[in-house]
Amino acid sequence: AVLERLQPESCCIYSATPFEPLNFCSRRGGDLASIDSRGGGGEDIQLSDKVKELLELKEVPECRIRYTEIPKKRHPSNATPAEITKHGMDSSYVLESLLACWPCKEDLLGELQFVFVCFLVGHVYPCFEQWQKLVRVFCTSCEAIDRYPDLFSDLVSVLHFQLREVPCDFFVDIVSRKNFLTEALASLFRNIAESDLPDNTPTTLKMKASRFKISLTKLMGWSFDEEVPEDDQPVVVELPSND
Repeated sequence: AVLERLQPESCCIYSATPFEPLNFCSRRGGDLASIDSRGGGGEDIQLSDKVKELLELKEVPECRIRYTEIPKKRHPSNATPAEITKHGMDSSYVLESLLACWPCKEDLLGELQFVFVCFLVGHVYPCFEQWQKLVRVFCTSCEAIDRYPDLFSDLVSVLHFQLREVPCDFFVDIVSRKNFLTEALASLFRNIAESDLPDNTPTTLKMKASRFKISLTKLMGWSFDEEVPEDDQPVVVELPSND
């Protein structure tokens, strides 16, 4: 069901997105051919305009992977300022919106696996971008962990096997030199540790996340015990003294 919903209508994926002209027809070709490109400046501008029209492209609908759209709005419409701030730090509302798009909540993990395979095998970069977005939503969801511990346990298993397929520096931004995934996973581990779930048995999510964290440190050399990122730290406002 997950595959049928996500795969393009053509049942083919492409590393380079197929495009087609928006309004291409033979009349435009005739108009373009009738223009003398060797004329003066005005004619050159006219030719340029025609070329621009021909270059108005859109993605071929039959070749489009049907991703679940990530909501742009991170909070309910009637949210108070305090709730807006809360939802800005906790992606549980966004995650709930994504889960509601599927008949079974585990299907969202199916999409996470689908887009990862499409990128890894088919070199479809938009799939990698969708994978990043989904991982970030999962990792920055706090309250959802207490509601869906089994879902997050499956998430840990999925990421465990996915990350064994890529080199340790794969997620490092070549410009900022920051590793998006270590920051996301640090949030996930912190959220799980601070959840209200029990932690006294080997099968609990907390123990599973702890083992995953240790395995990544050994396998990738990543450290998750650093201080909270500056963007996530509370803002300290110094008030002027009355002296």
